[in-house]
Amino acid sequence: FISTGLWSLCRQPNYFGEILMWVAMAAATSAAGVTLGDLRLQLAWLSPAFTATLLLKVSGVPMVEKAGWKKWGDDAAYQHYMKHTSMLIPWWPAPPLAASAAKDACAKTQMM
Repeated sequence: FISTGLWSLCRQPNYFGEILMWVAMAAATSAAGVTLGDLRLQLAWLSPAFTATLLLKVSGVPMVEKAGWKKWGDDAAYQHYMKHTSMLIPWWPAPPLAASAAKDACAKTQMM
């Protein structure tokens, strides 16, 4: 399915970037609050928490992945991509489909 570029490392790099941006803003605001002695600025952490909740549980990932399953759910390459690629945090890319299929078949044989 997607075996090159940023989307080969995680399925939702755009949402990861969005959450990371808000975390960085909250960290900067929080640090300024500590320096200035205004602890109300710690409330800045509500923004990345709210954004992450929306993107991961409500409107972002669930809707995108549901649409993906509807469109490509029968495609073995898509199923492999979904099973072996990190959802949010960029990580190692999925192994090639043929190598992974052989490994899964071997594991199933050992279980029997």
